Amino acid sequence: MKNIIFDMGGVLITLGHERAIQRFQQIGISDAANLLDPYMQGGPFGALEQGDISVEEFIDEMTRLAGRQVSYDECYYGWLGYAVDAPARNFKLLSKLRQEGYRLILLSNMNPFINAWLETELKLSTYFDSCYRSYEIRMMKPDPRVFNLVLEREGIKASETLLVDDGPRNCAAASALGFHTFQPTNGEDWTKRIFDYLAI
Repeated sequence: MKNIIFDMGGVLITLGHERAIQRFQQIGISDAANLLDPYMQGGPFGALEQGDISVEEFIDEMTRLAGRQVSYDECYYGWLGYAVDAPARNFKLLSKLRQEGYRLILLSNMNPFINAWLETELKLSTYFDSCYRSYEIRMMKPDPRVFNLVLEREGIKASETLLVDDGPRNCAAASALGFHTFQPTNGEDWTKRIFDYLAI
């Protein structure tokens, strides 16, 4: 195994799906429970994560749905409901794995609000050789094209790559393309179990 692709939410950070729903409901998005998902968002939330709409257009959509002017800070507060914890052990392991010679790649369904927090608070991109965020590449997992894009741009082989992702559909799509996969659960300490997969 030469390369490790990491998902963000549910792997590196612990997700709070219900908390995010509650926050957007507080803002006035009554249908938040139907639009927000642990793995893939719907409506304007999904459009933002796929890069189909801008931050400004997302705020306009939230304003329309809430029936009042919604601010950037309110949207930021809503999205940050997902970020319950960022265990230091996970990021220490990333540094260790890079020192051991693994190529580390971030591949995440993500939006600009979450990314702003990750870069400000965690300096996330400094832990990786490459980062692929859905809103930037305008594709979302589990679309097989996402995984093929990474293989092509990185010049790597699926057979030499481990995907660490909490999404069953994402792991299934990657496995069908020849990737090795490891599916930890949200909030789990997976930092020791990963070595079982790297030893394959």
